[in-house]
Amino acid sequence: MTSEQDVVGNLAALSEAQLLPCPWCESTCLHLQHTDTRWFVECHELLCLADGPTRPTKKEAITAWNTRAEAAEAQVARLKALVKELADDLEAEVQDRWGYDERLAHKLKRDMDVVVRARGELEEPSQ
Repeated sequence: MTSEQDVVGNLAALSEAQLLPCPWCESTCLHLQHTDTRWFVECHELLCLADGPTRPTKKEAITAWNTRAEAAEAQVARLKALVKELADDLEAEVQDRWGYDERLAHKLKRDMDVVVRARGELEEPSQ
């Protein structure tokens, strides 16, 4: 049986050192904060100041913060795949209709240019 003192000691052992960097600014200047009933991680980078999801325990707040960073990377990968699929579809549409309807072909070409720029931004973000 675990005593209340052991539980409190284990929670105290969880520290900011276990936190992944901020998913928005990559800062490691992170702090665990709490209200009367909830815990959350806060980025203390002056230009960021992001807050993580609130959770009832310190451990859950750390897990939520660290999981969110992984989820953001997965979302970016899914968005890159969607942009590529859209770009490929638009390119095929432009090629199929180029000589058929000049106005439509021009619009599709313009749309394709936007998608290509978006794909490039996802691959090589501007600074």
